[in-house]
Amino acid sequence: MITSAKAMNGKGDVPPLSATWEVTTIRVFVSSLVAVAAPAILLLLVLLPPLLFSDMGGSDGWMFAALVMAVATLFSAFHFVVFGIPYVLVLLKMGRLGWLSMVSGGFAIGFLPTFVFSELPKLLEYRISYGFWDIVGMLPGYLERSLEPGLFGALSGLAFMLAFRGLSAADERAARRDRRAKAVAATGHPVAVYFNSACPVCRTGVEWQQGRVSSCEIEWVDVHNAPDAVADIGAELAEVRERLHVRDAQGRILIGADAVAFVMGSRPGQRWLGRLSTLPLVLPAMRWAYDAFARVLYRWNRGKGRW
Repeated sequence: MITSAKAMNGKGDVPPLSATWEVTTIRVFVSSLVAVAAPAILLLLVLLPPLLFSDMGGSDGWMFAALVMAVATLFSAFHFVVFGIPYVLVLLKMGRLGWLSMVSGGFAIGFLPTFVFSELPKLLEYRISYGFWDIVGMLPGYLERSLEPGLFGALSGLAFMLAFRGLSAADERAARRDRRAKAVAATGHPVAVYFNSACPVCRTGVEWQQGRVSSCEIEWVDVHNAPDAVADIGAELAEVRERLHVRDAQGRILIGADAVAFVMGSRPGQRWLGRLSTLPLVLPAMRWAYDAFARVLYRWNRGKGRW
């Protein structure tokens, strides 16, 4: 088996990769597709209002928009395949893949080839007829024409990192759930909800649910009064203080929005809401909203000295 990628050691923004190079290759491939599509999507957002709300909305207008998007996609794909992917692989090998390196590198990948191979030869031709200072005066205009590809490259780098970080975080969450499930699967414990009563918002939500859940026997575990209980699910106390945790009947550990969806699905009158919250487009949005709110709530409680 090929060994895992080099850890980021604090120099990059991506956490240490525990996956094999095969999994990392899939992440790079999917993230590259997102990076290539990002400029075309931006152009679509720019062109869409005129097409919808003006006389440009005819067939000629849509054909023009499709042509512009196709050209942008091909241009972005060429740059990313020729320059971007080798750059990403070098950063991964060095352990320096991060937001700054990808955005700045994406700008350079878009800007430098355009300037060197398109604009610079024109300046060199003018050097025969014009003086040195005349060429210096022309330089800003030629640099400006290379700026747009650079901005598209920076956008591609940003899109790549968003996709790569999202895939990495999803893989890490799945790996943690699997590890915790293996740790508790053989214990035979009932379904358990791990919450933090020191947080007034969390306590109110749990008290509202207690006594209303009847689809299975549930053990309500307050980690504020029983902090050692987090060892049963292989979690850290800070993690359970920040996010709701549930151990289901199969020993799986559900965290955050997944735990909320499980509890809602166990309550009469809310089962439809639990099923709705697990839909493919709904659950990722719930996870993002829950995690963002949980981080703010955790810092607020800690600032109040509740733990």
